[in-house]
Amino acid sequence: MHQIIQSFFKKDTLRRNMLLATLLVVAIFMLINLLFMWHSQNKLANNLAQDFSENIFNKTYSGFIYPMSLGDTDAVVRELEQTGKKMKGLRIYISDLEQIVRFSSDAKWRGVKLTEHLSHKSTLKALEDALSRGKVPSRQFNEEIDDKDYLVTIKPLQNKAPGKGGESMNSEDTESCFHCHGEKRKILGAMLVALPMEKVKSEVRKTGAWTLVISLVALGFIVLVFYMVFSTMVTQRLGALQEKTALVAEGDVNVTVTDDSIDSIGRLARDFNKMITSIRDRMEYADSLKLGISDPFFMVDPTRRVTFVNQGALTLLGKRAEDVIGKYSHDVFLTEEYRDQCPIKRALETREPIVGQRTALPGRKNRPVPVICSAAILKDSSGTVLGAFEIMRDLSVEVEAERRLRDSYAREEEDKRNLEQKVVELSQVLEKVSQGDLTLRALPGGTNDALDILTHRINETLEGMQALLLQVKHAILPVTNGVLRISRENESLAQRTEQQAAAMEEISATLEELVSTTSENLANTRHSDAQAKEAVKVAHEGGEQVVKTAQSMAQMESASHKVVEMMDLINEITFQTKLLSINAAVEAAHAGEQGRGFAVVANEVRSLANRSAAAAKDIQSLVREIVDKVSSGRQWVGELEQRFSRIVTQSTQVSEALGEVSMGSEEISRGIEQINQGTQEVCEVNEKNASFVDELAQETNKLKEKARQLQEITSVFILGAKDSFEPERAAKAPDSEASVKRDRRKTKPVNRALREDLVHKSAMEDLPDDVLDKEFEEGFEEF
Repeated sequence: MHQIIQSFFKKDTLRRNMLLATLLVVAIFMLINLLFMWHSQNKLANNLAQDFSENIFNKTYSGFIYPMSLGDTDAVVRELEQTGKKMKGLRIYISDLEQIVRFSSDAKWRGVKLTEHLSHKSTLKALEDALSRGKVPSRQFNEEIDDKDYLVTIKPLQNKAPGKGGESMNSEDTESCFHCHGEKRKILGAMLVALPMEKVKSEVRKTGAWTLVISLVALGFIVLVFYMVFSTMVTQRLGALQEKTALVAEGDVNVTVTDDSIDSIGRLARDFNKMITSIRDRMEYADSLKLGISDPFFMVDPTRRVTFVNQGALTLLGKRAEDVIGKYSHDVFLTEEYRDQCPIKRALETREPIVGQRTALPGRKNRPVPVICSAAILKDSSGTVLGAFEIMRDLSVEVEAERRLRDSYAREEEDKRNLEQKVVELSQVLEKVSQGDLTLRALPGGTNDALDILTHRINETLEGMQALLLQVKHAILPVTNGVLRISRENESLAQRTEQQAAAMEEISATLEELVSTTSENLANTRHSDAQAKEAVKVAHEGGEQVVKTAQSMAQMESASHKVVEMMDLINEITFQTKLLSINAAVEAAHAGEQGRGFAVVANEVRSLANRSAAAAKDIQSLVREIVDKVSSGRQWVGELEQRFSRIVTQSTQVSEALGEVSMGSEEISRGIEQINQGTQEVCEVNEKNASFVDELAQETNKLKEKARQLQEITSVFILGAKDSFEPERAAKAPDSEASVKRDRRKTKPVNRALREDLVHKSAMEDLPDDVLDKEFEEGFEEF
């Protein structure tokens, strides 16, 4: 349908087409308006008829309901007949519950059933509801009675008397129809009012006909006025615009349309002038575009002959324009290598733009110049190919930059391999160091870079650690040897103490013989004097040995303090090593992916520093324990020295006593008593000395065990040729008769144990982990 209408309008002029279109639009609008008015008039007529029918019903009901309530049927009949005569065609029915007409406006309808007059189901249903339930219908009904249209109003008649003003009232207020129908009967019947609608519809049809005539006249007038206005304001102006457009189509772009109106045609005229101006500007732009392109640029015809070339392309070629114009583009702008890859040719064949193709053109002195080209075809609005153009960009700088980048990448790869090799060498050295071998050293590359500096620092750290451990070992050696010498001297002292105890026992036996045999008093006294002098000599020798032992312990204590100082120095170096590992980790982080090897080296150095700190802590603890033991030994040696002084004193007294024995027999009894007393004291001293010697032997053995543990800890490290020394070995002293004899004694010593005579100090508590070490650990992990 749309195509048919469009083809119809194409065959006629714009003026006639606009006339027909206007006529059609106005006719459709007026037809819709007429239909709406027709519907509105019908609805209005029905509403008026319904209101009129309702009024008639109310008036008729109020006229006969009172005489009906009194039982005056004649008055009811008269009222209905008068109403029917006054309004011709009006029908009034009053039926009982069986739908039989009892009263009506015409006597011929009485006794007839209402179903003979009513045919619509909705009307019958409303009547049945009114009679059975007393329901008042909500609307009126259209019925066809005797082939005529009526508007039927239905209401039930209830068993109630009327009140004032015609309103219904309860049966208690006034009399009702109870005298005829009783109180139980609520619905008496129904009243129907049928209003004829034929006259109403006739008036509506007349009004519609007049409305149609007036509308047709108005339609003709509107179409005539619109045609005249359209002819003046549209057709003539469009005709002038069409003449200008024909001139532009012939190629004349110097035309102008003058129209100052602000309507659509005026805007169309101004847009036409703007279009002509834009066409002229684009033609000028197209002419100057090829001159404004600074990059090398040229244009060809469909046969690929050069029609235009700018100065940039001529400069790149090193030629003149007359040497290029008219020649094939592939002969001028491509080298032999790229002759088969002409962008212009591909663009003409595929009719698609070619972007970013790399070629080379013969430059000055036939030197290839790398360029990147973009080509596209030139065509008109109909799609006819007029030629093509190509824009080039010199890539000489980019190509040189790419070459330098490749060289730089090669150098970087070589540096990376060297770095990896150096990191592997450092890792191997640190792996040996973590196993205790401090003899290996990393070889610097001689480049004085950060890795060489790290290598030198690692080597210096290893040198310092080796020197310190050598000093520790050398410091430990005198301690170990001193402990061994103390052990040997203590065994010798034990033997001499045993001998002294045996001698004192012999002195005691001699004194007993002096008591029993006075005859041998003088001889035994001399013998006792000799033994006493020998005991004095032995006591002097024991005192000298004790002095030497005290000196050795003093040296051991001094050496132990030096070891403690060295351990402090080792701890300081360990701390510096941790800082060095942090610096190495920072350098590795700055180096990024290439410094990952540095991070491994830094981790190994940190692990080594932690292990060195732990070993130094153990060594320091052992050395401090040795210092405590040596201090205890010195106290015990001081006690032993005092005992030996007393031995010398007592031996001297024995000797003097024996001299006095020889001076006179009268003093023999007193001398023997003094000698016996001195001998008992010497025995007590010997017993105490024996106990001291036992205690000293036990402590010496403990000290020797600690020295051995210290030696085992330091022996883990391999320090090279400078580490070829061993401590002295303690010789096992043979058991003497005196010791065997002493072990056979049945009586216990009367003195207290040596540990009870000394002031003992509590063992050194282990220090908690260094707070700085904890912070270093946490900081390193965070880093």
